[in-house]
Amino acid sequence: MKNFICLCFYIILFLNFSSCTCIKNNKSKKDIDILGVWYPEKPNGNTRVRIDEKLFISEGIVDIEKFKDRNTVRFRIKDSIKIIEKKILKSEENQNIISMIASRQQNGETQYNFLLFTQTEVKGIMTIFSDISGGFETIEQSKNALKKAKFQNINQELFFSEEYTKTVFPTLKSMEKITKEDYITVVKYVRSYERELMAFAATQEDDFIEGTPYRIDKIAKKIAQKKLYFLGYNPFDLPEDGNYLKKFEGDKEIEELNNTKSEFRF
Repeated sequence: MKNFICLCFYIILFLNFSSCTCIKNNKSKKDIDILGVWYPEKPNGNTRVRIDEKLFISEGIVDIEKFKDRNTVRFRIKDSIKIIEKKILKSEENQNIISMIASRQQNGETQYNFLLFTQTEVKGIMTIFSDISGGFETIEQSKNALKKAKFQNINQELFFSEEYTKTVFPTLKSMEKITKEDYITVVKYVRSYERELMAFAATQEDDFIEGTPYRIDKIAKKIAQKKLYFLGYNPFDLPEDGNYLKKFEGDKEIEELNNTKSEFRF
């Protein structure tokens, strides 16, 4: 009986240890989900980013005209930023946020900045947001700016993982194949940001007022592109004339939707 009790004790101890190990391993996996190779803005762009525990390295394609095959292109380092701190945070929407404090040498001086990476509903796609001021003089200034940053800031860029770029991106549908339902979904999704975009426009400096409509349209297009990727479309795969909505001509619902007063064009 004594031996049986001891055996049960060791089994329970082993199961508890295994459970703790799994939790630890899962946490570790979450901690490194931004490490690796990423493509900013679009999966088949001419730039990529390599991220490890210490460096955030930007690279660009060398002699692109000589390398038509994406599998044979060569990349060259364009910029290297030192990662000082990396943490997992939680947003108000309970999304996983990866924050980074980084430093770089600029004009002989050290500048600090923060980067926020947000998980999206699609595996292999993240959003990245960084302060556009060009950097801060101290780490503390950068951290204070990080605390004030909105996790769901509208002016975000997309980041595509290397796995997504190689396996998912080639399977995306062209814009010619977009369904009526998906087009309506995209339009409504972009317009749901209208109030936030107008508030953003109101914060712009007087010197940039003339360029504000252009910037608003550009952000609206990025929001639309993000939703199209989520729905399984390649927003850059357009017909020769660019008119992927030709098949909806005469559709009263689509016409009414497009004629609805809006500040956006995308």
